[in-house]
Amino acid sequence: MKFSNTGGGSGPSTGGGSGMFVSLKDGDSVTGILRGEFKEYFKHWTGAGSTLCRNVVIKDHKTVETGAKCQYCEDGLKPAFKFRCNLVTKENGVMVAKIFEQGRVVYEQFRGLSDDCDLQTTTIKVKRTGAGKSDTRYTVNTPPNASLSEDAIKNLKKIKLRSLDLKEEMDDEGPLAETKVEEDNEDVPF
Repeated sequence: MKFSNTGGGSGPSTGGGSGMFVSLKDGDSVTGILRGEFKEYFKHWTGAGSTLCRNVVIKDHKTVETGAKCQYCEDGLKPAFKFRCNLVTKENGVMVAKIFEQGRVVYEQFRGLSDDCDLQTTTIKVKRTGAGKSDTRYTVNTPPNASLSEDAIKNLKKIKLRSLDLKEEMDDEGPLAETKVEEDNEDVPF
């Protein structure tokens, strides 16, 4: 797992929601294991939704401007750093891969944790508090007994990860709806 050196841009659920994305509301948390690499990018918040920035991108783990025409950049709307990664969690007692998407603050918390542990073999918990743009906070920690056994790691590696493709429209069930692994996962600590 590699972390970019971007400064970012300007700018209780147990399963983390249904579908292919983790979705947290005020007071919700999700517990799981990060798998695979991160997909880093920049998005503009337009007030009615968000759109990918075509001008500011991540290349070789650095923020660069491509010179591509971006109406939002031209209008002075600065893009915000975002990332996606796979989070393996339990849903109805079965381990599944979901896409976890967040911004710079959570990214930096993951980077800090990665200094002390291997995030691909350590259980993490992400909790959301707040409901609005100005009062929402996310906390990331490793619960007690966060390290996985060798058997749990073997089972975890069997789970096919979701594509982190940034297509604007994605089918909610996605191409990996059948990637649930029903192996014995009693030794996974969540």
